[in-house]
Amino acid sequence: MTSGGLLERVREDPLMAELLSKVLVTESRIIITEGGWGIVEEFDFTSEPLRAVLSHSQEVDWLGPSDAPVCHYFAGGAAGHVSAITGEWFEGREVECAATGAARCVFEMTPSGDGKAELVRREMACRLLAMR
Repeated sequence: MTSGGLLERVREDPLMAELLSKVLVTESRIIITEGGWGIVEEFDFTSEPLRAVLSHSQEVDWLGPSDAPVCHYFAGGAAGHVSAITGEWFEGREVECAATGAARCVFEMTPSGDGKAELVRREMACRLLAMR
């Protein structure tokens, strides 16, 4: 199923949206919260763009106050998570960050405009790692 198919179903079917939300809350608690990365308050697959909200970000604690968002690791992880669930490439970006004074960190995930370029980058990284 492509992301369009899955996302369409989630946006059209409240039960599907609720199921995905509950799965993500549980998964996030186990991986993010218990791993010490923060607390995922929301992971919304019904919005456009897709949206995640994180409080108590470990990246904010580590990097401190900033003029620009600092939670790049979580942004990439959230995009990768969406990509794995939907089967299509997504990009993530932080649109609000607690390091800049926001109440919490807010991320948006959008379909990648260039999934092929991402695949090429990953293949190159694998070749470089294999050379070690």
